[in-house]
Amino acid sequence: EWDPTVATPEPETREVATGETAAAPKEEADDLDIDLDALAKRKPLFIYYYVDPIADPMDDNYKFSRKFELGVLQESVVDTLNKYFVCAKVVLPAEADMKKVENQSRIEIWSPTEEMVGRITINQDSLLNKSPFISFLKTRIAKSQKTVKKEIARIEKLRKEREKKLEREKREAEESAKND
Repeated sequence: EWDPTVATPEPETREVATGETAAAPKEEADDLDIDLDALAKRKPLFIYYYVDPIADPMDDNYKFSRKFELGVLQESVVDTLNKYFVCAKVVLPAEADMKKVENQSRIEIWSPTEEMVGRITINQDSLLNKSPFISFLKTRIAKSQKTVKKEIARIEKLRKEREKKLEREKREAEESAKND
């Protein structure tokens, strides 16, 4: 089921995830206040980018979309997508520069932590067969879960460090008050 309300990752997030820039992701001030149980339960984001309108059967974008929509999207694959992912479709303009990957048909999978954990481009259309595609999805589900667990561990560690710092500051303030 395609969810039209899903927000796709922002360009700066994409740049970091794809290695197009050396900039690190921005850490939010409320990063430590994230509900870890909710984060653990969130599904990865499956985004299908397709070029429209395009009708040339020799165009690689057309071939990719046709192979995905008519070859891969069978009942068992759709069930897997619905069970393990939040799915979104994004229309790309046909007049865009097709030499750039971001303007080509593709599939991207993003973890709930907004890290890209998988991509299939028009050059990797061999994955657009049922068995390799299911394997691709399973691998990305596991990678996403690992990414989320790592992020939860990082946040828990930072929370403990913050608590220790607050306790130390409180003790130092109490000692300072006694000395005054």
